[in-house]
Amino acid sequence: MASHVAFGDESHWNKGRFRAISLVTMPIEPARQLHSELSKILDGKGRKDIGWKNLSGYSEKQICIEYIKLISKYIEKGNIRIDTLLWDIYDSRHKDLKIDDPKNLGIMYYHLLRNVLSKRWPSDTTWKLFPDQHSGVNWNTLEDCIVARGQQSPSQNGLGFNDANEYRFFKERLRRTFNIKSIEQAKSEDFFIVQIADIFAGAACFMYKNPGLYKEWLKTIDNQVTLPFMEEVSITKSNKSKLEVIHELIMLCKNLRFSTAIDNGIVTRRPEDKINFWLYDPKSKGDKAPIKQKRRTI
Repeated sequence: MASHVAFGDESHWNKGRFRAISLVTMPIEPARQLHSELSKILDGKGRKDIGWKNLSGYSEKQICIEYIKLISKYIEKGNIRIDTLLWDIYDSRHKDLKIDDPKNLGIMYYHLLRNVLSKRWPSDTTWKLFPDQHSGVNWNTLEDCIVARGQQSPSQNGLGFNDANEYRFFKERLRRTFNIKSIEQAKSEDFFIVQIADIFAGAACFMYKNPGLYKEWLKTIDNQVTLPFMEEVSITKSNKSKLEVIHELIMLCKNLRFSTAIDNGIVTRRPEDKINFWLYDPKSKGDKAPIKQKRRTI
């Protein structure tokens, strides 16, 4: 049996300039407790699910804010990490390429798993991985990444492999590389912690997609005077709700003395912080995203 669980979800993985994956990791018993508390929040609002994409009204905003406030006590006890990896398809790794998005997502998932499961938790930690049911991950690509790192053994389930032997081999690779005991694709309405991953991934993409909007919105709530020659920024109702949630998140990071900063988007200076936003930086000129292969014609 695994000692810890990891819940993952993506935002805009195959569209838009900025894309993200978020991974929520924690010991299994605190995860059960958090699931129960998230359930109570949803029940109190008459909801089964909440997601960044549909965050527009007061009720959705309040659920997200309550989620963030709830997370703080788990962070203070050292029982949770939330790591979000973003990538920019205008960077040197992706620009001017016809990207194979599912394969690229699989590679990014690998980077996230390697940096979180292997580096941020004790080496003897064992894992059960819960990616969102609608994940676009190409699990065969994730296997290729593991093999490329020099692993000599083989590891998958109803995740895209051709037969039971392929899945068994894939699981063995995962076990040896990341101590992952199993993978179970999860519905966010059944596994509420997936919703937290969705909110963080969505918030990260939103901040990079709308650089400067958060600071402009802050001026309106700080009652700063707008001079006649200054252009007023129009903010939609939906974006205001999202900005309020982001503000709650940033205030949480500030209160916990994390190194979260607002640059062109949201970024974490110290990756060991329990809330970590990481913009992928291509490693070399040879670090290129996988490209779509042309279909062969007979």
